[in-house]
Amino acid sequence: MESGSNQLRIFFLPLMAQGHMITMMDIAKTLAIRGARKQIERINQLGLEFNVRTVKFPSSEVGLPEGWNSDAITWSQNQAELLGKFWKALSLPQEPILQILEENRLDCLVADLFFPWASDVAAQLKIPRLVFGGTSFFATCSGGENFLVPHLPGEIKLTRNQLSHYLRQEVETDFSKLAREAVESEQKSYGSSPTRLSVCFGSLTKLSSKQLVEIAKGLEASQQDFIRIMRKDEDEKDWARGWVPQMLILDHESVGGFVTHCRWNSILERICAGVQMVTWPMFAEEFYNEKLVSQVLGIGIGVGYKQLAEFGIGADVVSRDDIKKAVRRVMAGEEAEEMRRRVKVLGEMARKAVGEGGSSDSDLTLLIEELKRHKAARESK
Repeated sequence: MESGSNQLRIFFLPLMAQGHMITMMDIAKTLAIRGARKQIERINQLGLEFNVRTVKFPSSEVGLPEGWNSDAITWSQNQAELLGKFWKALSLPQEPILQILEENRLDCLVADLFFPWASDVAAQLKIPRLVFGGTSFFATCSGGENFLVPHLPGEIKLTRNQLSHYLRQEVETDFSKLAREAVESEQKSYGSSPTRLSVCFGSLTKLSSKQLVEIAKGLEASQQDFIRIMRKDEDEKDWARGWVPQMLILDHESVGGFVTHCRWNSILERICAGVQMVTWPMFAEEFYNEKLVSQVLGIGIGVGYKQLAEFGIGADVVSRDDIKKAVRRVMAGEEAEEMRRRVKVLGEMARKAVGEGGSSDSDLTLLIEELKRHKAARESK
């Protein structure tokens, strides 16, 4: 760790969702190892140079129950109303965050893209704001009813029904306004034999009881061993439930495939582990990521799901036969072996990139050096 005036103090502000918080924590730990000191919003002490500052979520100010948990959005009957209040609440913590930054004389603000006002806060304090966005560059495309995504390898076709609602919204809503502001703020910002199948749809997607039965029957018919990771509130018995050490499962030599909802964190984890995928997108940018996995990289097979369903609510049921076919293609035969070869190569490339002297490692070094120059220039005035 560095000491004295050359030490960087960085503040992290994640969106209150697992996929955003876990990834931002990983980034923070990586920076801590490299000698930067951080303050991280809403995480536990991790044994490094971390300080934790909490800000009260403004539930009552926007009409949400006090002590409300964001998980309630996913399963509520009045989902649209709750989401609108949630997005509105994200615009309110600007003043308390500004106060924390002023009190602690921080050198950089790393804020989730869902806090577009963070760029203005950083500019007011004359410190850099780095934007955290947990999606792939591949997923930054949009178009008409049926369209060919330009300037990408392969012939990547998408339909309007696979786009997130805010991208095809004709009338501006709280979320489409937030998304537009997020883009604008980014522009202002500083710069063994693998025989088992693991099945996980993340922390937000809710599957119907009928779909859970079809998954179970399809996996059974595929004649492949499997591990199914479920939410605590899902009603099938005798499957892994709640939080599990997913990376330990993926890294185990017996895991030869993964059924995934295609969120970007999931895609990166599977590639780094060298595991090919059965793709089953539901909402957000997941349909884009499926195209990357199946058509561009050639390391996955889709179950054939075509229609966006926010959080899986109201999703069409995929049949056990379609599930069985996709699983067998990914797990057994020459096609599976070729996918396994490709993903192993990609995994090795990823590990080299983040290893000492790799491209990502070098970019992180350059970023730290640039932040230090910015700090020195600011303090010299």
